[in-house]
Amino acid sequence: MTVPATGELRGTVKDSEGLAVKGVEVMLRGGQTELPTTRTLDDGSFRLAHVPAGEYRVQAVSSSVPLQAPGTTDDDVQGTAVTVATGEVREVQLVVESQHGRIVGRVVDSAGGPLSDAFVEATRESDSAAAGAGDALRDSRWSMWGGETRKLTDQDGRFELSRLGDGNYTLVAQRRGGGEGSVEHVKTGSEVEIKIADAGSVTGTVRIQAAGRRKSSR
Repeated sequence: MTVPATGELRGTVKDSEGLAVKGVEVMLRGGQTELPTTRTLDDGSFRLAHVPAGEYRVQAVSSSVPLQAPGTTDDDVQGTAVTVATGEVREVQLVVESQHGRIVGRVVDSAGGPLSDAFVEATRESDSAAAGAGDALRDSRWSMWGGETRKLTDQDGRFELSRLGDGNYTLVAQRRGGGEGSVEHVKTGSEVEIKIADAGSVTGTVRIQAAGRRKSSR
């Protein structure tokens, strides 16, 4: 019986003010096998057990985007390089930019009435020199139902997205029954209104060819 060559990784994620960053995903980059992931606890701590021995980069991630270290951009490599040895416990501390930003707003229909059944998701717009227009909008649609910032509007159509890093965001609102609205280039600290157009309807005739004759239904 072969015992896997694994170690353990423990650490904390804190912001530039030394405050714990809770509820963010901690991931390992590198290696050839599926790697464990976890989320930080309320005190910012995390633990990754049974990590195959090897060299990795540890990253704190929110809504599939690595959190930036203070003073860096998306063109910089994020995270901390670590080496995990067999049978050893490695300690690491990740420091990321402050996550105290927030965006508030309201989701309305085409007539300006409040929508209380809309989910709102914020995706940070990349500051990379290679970033293209609309990238954040496409990314937000991919992560809409699994993003950490997703919030449901209240009875007045209002929402608050908190624990955001400083920067510009694309906001997407989607209704449970269909319909979508979006606003781009929203800076943290802003108040916005997102409008979702009324859902349309489709009518037509279905014709079924059967046994040499056609049947119509509406």
